[in-house]
Amino acid sequence: MTINRMTICKTINSIEF
Repeated sequence: MTINRMTICKTINSIEF
């Protein structure tokens, strides 16, 4: 499965904030 880096970044940002 290939996940876009944008999705990972958004997920991390969502969890961080």
